[in-house]
Amino acid sequence: LGKQLQSPDASPSMEVAALRTLSYALKTLGEVPLEFKEVLDNTAVAALSHSSPLVRVEAALTLRTLAEVDPTCVGGLISYGVTTLSALRENVSFEKGSGLKVELDSLHG
Repeated sequence: LGKQLQSPDASPSMEVAALRTLSYALKTLGEVPLEFKEVLDNTAVAALSHSSPLVRVEAALTLRTLAEVDPTCVGGLISYGVTTLSALRENVSFEKGSGLKVELDSLHG
């Protein structure tokens, strides 16, 4: 499934189907095999920036399932979130959103 998601030839509907299958497999197994933890995390996080909104939504649902089954294997998601918040904080600091900047600073740590 990971290879299918990473394939440049995969259509959005194929990626959605692969992500749904992955979520179902994770729920059914109830655990994430050690050798797949990093691959699953990286694949699902990469799908968050897909051009198709359907793929992004399904990737978010898959990451939620992954975090519910094994919270230790969502390091890529945490890194992605921190990077996004940092970029947003820098963007806001150059604009007028000082109130938002204070709120974002309170999220740090």
